[in-house]
Amino acid sequence: DAKVDDAKPGDGKPGDGKPGTDDGSEAKTDGGEQVVAAPVAAPSWDSRPECMIMLREHASRPITAGWGTLVLRRGPQPSMVVEVPRPHRERDSWRVGAELWQISDARALLIAGADGRPDMPEAQEGESAAEDAAEDGGGNDLLPGEDEAAARRRRALELGPDPVLPRNLETPFQAIHQGLERGLSSEDGMPIVQIRGIASYRALQRDVIVGVGQPSLDSQIDEACLALLVEPLRTLVGSWGGCQVADGSEDLYLLSGAGVPQLEYSRELGDGRDLRVLWLSARIRAAFATDSSRGELIGLNQVGIPYAAGAEIDKLLAPLLRAPAKAGQTSGGLESYERALALAIGYAETTNLHQLRALRALDEAASDLRVEAGIGSDWGRPYLLVEFSGEQLGRRALISLEHRLSRIEVFSMIELQTDPDPRARLRAAAMSRPQTIELRDVPVLAPPEVF
Repeated sequence: DAKVDDAKPGDGKPGDGKPGTDDGSEAKTDGGEQVVAAPVAAPSWDSRPECMIMLREHASRPITAGWGTLVLRRGPQPSMVVEVPRPHRERDSWRVGAELWQISDARALLIAGADGRPDMPEAQEGESAAEDAAEDGGGNDLLPGEDEAAARRRRALELGPDPVLPRNLETPFQAIHQGLERGLSSEDGMPIVQIRGIASYRALQRDVIVGVGQPSLDSQIDEACLALLVEPLRTLVGSWGGCQVADGSEDLYLLSGAGVPQLEYSRELGDGRDLRVLWLSARIRAAFATDSSRGELIGLNQVGIPYAAGAEIDKLLAPLLRAPAKAGQTSGGLESYERALALAIGYAETTNLHQLRALRALDEAASDLRVEAGIGSDWGRPYLLVEFSGEQLGRRALISLEHRLSRIEVFSMIELQTDPDPRARLRAAAMSRPQTIELRDVPVLAPPEVF
């Protein structure tokens, strides 16, 4: 069974809504499985009047044995198609693909369901399709007494459901890819980007290797490599330290994407679409991993800092209001804000309750300082928000309570206000995985008068 989810803004888990079609009807696949389709309202990170459609199996079926997930965005000016062929064997590659789809206004996101046979040992991350094909067999010779149809069925079983193995054409991922490619034939120039994972043992000079479908004849590093990517992918990969194109060298030629069924099909279709395979190191993908936020939330509860769900970008871009001073409060100035920011980052890194208690005490003592907490609907992590309201300009910092992260990304609110799409810029910055996003030069507004 498959269905399209009625996703609501801020929903973090698909499959919780009630499926239905535009006219209330149900469709059947050739095999008789139930498929229902319905438009889905755009989530809170996109305020434009668009919608998306999500197609996935019912949650009762294990995702590792299913078709996968397909998300389509309706609307003008799509930037790319994002595919994740090995979400389980290349850890956290699906998280990178999902966030890339989100920030790039991509037309489609396709995440494979099954990407390996349960009776086979788990493949190493970052093994190329050619290497896997050599391990898994899948020869073309007929066995005694075997016809072509039986040989195809045998080869499909030998190859398993891994969609990136050469000659493995009978997978749901490949079928959906072909449907997407033909359905989007009228939208010229939209590249297809596959997100892959490189094993940590590979000694490579860059954290990002770009395959272009065939080994490159020239060595293309950093600027030459980035020039092959579209925005916002180019800026994002640049923030990760640059990239290198897979050439004919011993370490890189198998990462070019040659032999991958989806890329071979697109090339044979000949619609002039750019084909890119982004191989990401374990270090980059680890920054997208999430674990239980129970410890951070328990700390907030113990110290008495309330929290509620909310969109991080909305919080960052909201007007900064000067709160009236309470009894006993004094102005702490910029020094108290910097101290509060250091305490918040310290708690994010260590979950030390002493730092959180000191942060709350500082918030209660300073009239021009405000601290609040929340659970983000944009990135799904708890956060602390620290605000300072000066005479005319203030500062605001959002600290993700994730100990794996580091680094502060600083923006000027004056500069952001001149940006044609400040939300997209903040989303791209967040995908580079800083621990803290700080806005400076934020205009401070007087609170509205109540009559």
